[in-house]
Amino acid sequence: MSQFSSSSQRGRAYQCLKCYHRMDTVYIEAKYRVYNHFLKEHMSLDQAPYYCRLCFFRCFKREELEKNVHSFRRHALVLQEKNIPDSPEFLFSNPSPYLITDRDVTALPAEVCKRHWLSISKKPDILSQAIQSVLPDLSPVSNWPLSPFLQQSSPEQPSRLTPIQTFQPQPITYVNL
Repeated sequence: MSQFSSSSQRGRAYQCLKCYHRMDTVYIEAKYRVYNHFLKEHMSLDQAPYYCRLCFFRCFKREELEKNVHSFRRHALVLQEKNIPDSPEFLFSNPSPYLITDRDVTALPAEVCKRHWLSISKKPDILSQAIQSVLPDLSPVSNWPLSPFLQQSSPEQPSRLTPIQTFQPQPITYVNL
């Protein structure tokens, strides 16, 4: 089995302690995601290691900031909206950035990580829910190859036709009023 095939083997999970203590919410993810979350949600612009004063992009590395100028859509839109030329003077390197510590982010114990990754993998498939909410039970089609994406039939639903069966339309009865 591949190292990445099981969600229980995803590695160490980290938790944002600012969310936990201030907002009584839980944010648990991989280390890089929690650090990026903390940077975007809990640090002011002037605390970030690198930032753009034009589009408010924040990051940890100078290379990411320089890449932002060319690939971040908001940066280009603000330049266009304000009708100003792009300039490196918008890009700042903070000489004394806020350093994320173990008071901000913590690594979770291995057993907690395993339970967390397993709980995430058991969440309902969003695509299945979307298809089911948009497409009602389409009897002749529902057992064709799309069926893994559709909800399984329950006792209160009519039985579905298999691809081998043919659809037999019922005769229409007209009522004179």
